[in-house]
Amino acid sequence: MSEVLNKTGYPSIDKPWNRYFNQIDGGHTVEVPTETIYNYLKKCNADNLDGYALDFFGHKITYGELFDRVEKVAVSMRELGIQEDEIISIISVNAVEPYELMYAANRAGAVFDFISCLADHKALVHYFQDNESKKVFVLDLFAEKVIKAAKEAGFADKIVVFDLADEMPALTRIGYKLKTRKQDKSFYNDPMVMKYKDFKALSDGKAPLDFEKDASKPAALAHTGGTTGFPKAVLLKDVSFNGVACVYNHYQPLHEGLSYCINTVPPIVVYGYSVGMHMPMCAKATQAIMPKFEPEKWPEFIKKYKPAYIVAVPAFLIPMLENPKMEGLDMSDLTILGVGGDGCTNAFEADVNAFIKAHGCKTEVVKGYGMTEVGASACTTYPTGYAQGDFPVNALGSVGFPHPVNEFVIWDNENNCECKYDEIGEICMHCSTEMVAYKDQPEETANIHKVHPDGKSWIHTGDLGYFNEDGLLFISGRMKRIILTVQDNIGYKVFPIVPEEALAMHPAIQDVCVVAMSNDKDNRLKAFVSLKEDNNHDQATVEKELRELASNELNGYECPYLYEFRATLPLTPAGKVDYKTLEKQA
Repeated sequence: MSEVLNKTGYPSIDKPWNRYFNQIDGGHTVEVPTETIYNYLKKCNADNLDGYALDFFGHKITYGELFDRVEKVAVSMRELGIQEDEIISIISVNAVEPYELMYAANRAGAVFDFISCLADHKALVHYFQDNESKKVFVLDLFAEKVIKAAKEAGFADKIVVFDLADEMPALTRIGYKLKTRKQDKSFYNDPMVMKYKDFKALSDGKAPLDFEKDASKPAALAHTGGTTGFPKAVLLKDVSFNGVACVYNHYQPLHEGLSYCINTVPPIVVYGYSVGMHMPMCAKATQAIMPKFEPEKWPEFIKKYKPAYIVAVPAFLIPMLENPKMEGLDMSDLTILGVGGDGCTNAFEADVNAFIKAHGCKTEVVKGYGMTEVGASACTTYPTGYAQGDFPVNALGSVGFPHPVNEFVIWDNENNCECKYDEIGEICMHCSTEMVAYKDQPEETANIHKVHPDGKSWIHTGDLGYFNEDGLLFISGRMKRIILTVQDNIGYKVFPIVPEEALAMHPAIQDVCVVAMSNDKDNRLKAFVSLKEDNNHDQATVEKELRELASNELNGYECPYLYEFRATLPLTPAGKVDYKTLEKQA
């Protein structure tokens, strides 16, 4: 890297990533959309009304048809009594109705809240008490537990229930009905419950809404991953979604014409419905909707859809790599394989890159970094081949460049100053896509922000990382995940991601999580390990090899003292290894 390009030695000032963006468009021409989520989607597809938006088991819905549906559902919402700024709850897997409801809520000026369909009774009561939803929309498979929790929370006055069969083609519907014929649907007798088709009928004969939402007001209530405590409720604006969509679609455009998207992430985290749902549709993609993603069917999905875009978490890609039926399949249509940066180890990334290359794909895994508070993604790598020459856009282990609508700085909290290249500090962001606030938590909202000497208010993420001289961001771990361990009466700081990355290089490893041993005076390390299904080694042999690997790759104080093998490691709703749970079990 030349001294001219990095003239100050401080990444936030030099902005070395600008060389890439300037190369693509001659400068920062991308502008953050100021309209609502729904209006931006309509704008992006104004010349694509006959293009397919959704494909649900072969039932295809065009963008024009989707927009007609959204307008009618928005009227039904108003007829049901849903007012501007009111929060509605949606509990579902990937299906047609969540798309209708998300955009219709936005059209009507309401705030949509996707609540995890995996949530238990206690969590559901908490969510309903937190958002105070009067109107709840739920897939029938989860209706019983949702009704019970909503009644206990005490705010809901109407629960609208929908059925996957309603949008299925005839033959698929018959098979599904037979499969679910024993489901108890006595909840429909509850006077609080309304069928979705009856809800939609409320708009019959009614005029379209004469109303435009204020895009500066909240559009969604999202929930943090919960790895640092009970999930916080985050109020996001329209720009939190549109800002992410416009950047990706400007710098990582999909194929012209029919482009399928396979989104494996259900609408339970903002990553799933921002990067997985909204962004591809703003790129005119067709969503291949799968209510229950079945990773063992990757060969079938690749053959059927020839996807240009895949959104996934690492756990869902592993079966693709291990499936013998994938051999010889053509993946040359794949333009973007997006994987959340968290949990994507260097070894796994290299394996996926080699795999898709062997199947004709000309790109590499696209990783990102962000947080719920900024609309999921604030930083991303770019597919190889988008830059001229040898300019690095997707280095192994990196999560890429800051979006050009955002600012990043690596901060030295002890000295209250910016870190230089390759120096580890706290990742801080100043983003156009930033949240409105944590709902009803002004102190928490204030705590995540700090005013720097430049006078700007920066979000302090709690994550540690550094920029290299090419402007690529690397994650080093979480501040709260620093383990203070003792060896030979000397204290050391251990970033768990370092031993985790080293151990993950072993070919038998599926997942690994390193935590401090509980009740150990020296805070020695323990590694929880799960092995791949096709692993042929016994645990004793693998443990011996892991100890040798750690000894060769790590400092002594970074080597785990104990190893515990499990069939699987616990995951958070966001699909990340739940280290908090493992800390309690260590």
